Amino acid sequence: KMPALEDAGRVVPESMVILDFLEDAHPQPALLPAKPMDRAQARLLGRIVDLYIMNQLGVFFRNMNPSSRNDTDIEAAKAALHKSIGQLEHFMGDGRYAVGEELGYGDVAIFPCLMMTQSVVANFGITDLYAGHKRLTRWWQQMQADPRTAAFVTEYQAAITAFLSRR
Repeated sequence: KMPALEDAGRVVPESMVILDFLEDAHPQPALLPAKPMDRAQARLLGRIVDLYIMNQLGVFFRNMNPSSRNDTDIEAAKAALHKSIGQLEHFMGDGRYAVGEELGYGDVAIFPCLMMTQSVVANFGITDLYAGHKRLTRWWQQMQADPRTAAFVTEYQAAITAFLSRR
């Protein structure tokens, strides 16, 4: 199962569970915000991406080969993806980051998934996933510019590109 984290000979699969494990194992500096409602918002963003956005990628992966694409399935997945992006936009915070002014849990939860999503759907003509979504556009630009995420962006994008080239 990917992703997976191994610690002391035990394996923890699933992105959100890994993120919760890391927050528990290394509570300082905290990724989750201090206020309970902000914590809920950060977790909700991760759930939206995990349950609704990433769920659509299976259709795109199965249709990567242009000669055997099912256009009906692709169009349905595009519509569902755009709806889910709209839901994510609705629950994004107004600050520089997903929930507030500090890089945190919400950002770490959704950024890698959205990087993968953008790379995959570009093969299907979706080149501006956040068109018309002011908060997501602002957040995406912030995440790209943040020096703390710069190395991750470069490394993860290379990994995504290599992965997709084998499909």
